[in-house]
Amino acid sequence: MCTKDAIYKTRAKQGNKRAKKAKQDRKKAAGSVKRHKASMKRVAGARTGKAKRRAERDARRQAKEAAGATGEGMSVDASSVQIEAPKTATMEN
Repeated sequence: MCTKDAIYKTRAKQGNKRAKKAKQDRKKAAGSVKRHKASMKRVAGARTGKAKRRAERDARRQAKEAAGATGEGMSVDASSVQIEAPKTATMEN
């Protein structure tokens, strides 16, 4: 049979273990949430940061070439036409 002191010592050790595990779990959970959100963004096809800017820049360049003009107004018109085109198609259908 254990002495009283030994019992308290093992209890303290168990408590420390539990606290350490809880801390690890918290850290792990925080990381996994961030990863999950990031993966959801990728699944949704949303581009983030640099890729997004690059896509916008390419789209603007294509619109400008299609309009055959270097003016900013033209590129804006071309992009607005692209956005409106699917709406009218769905209305007709």
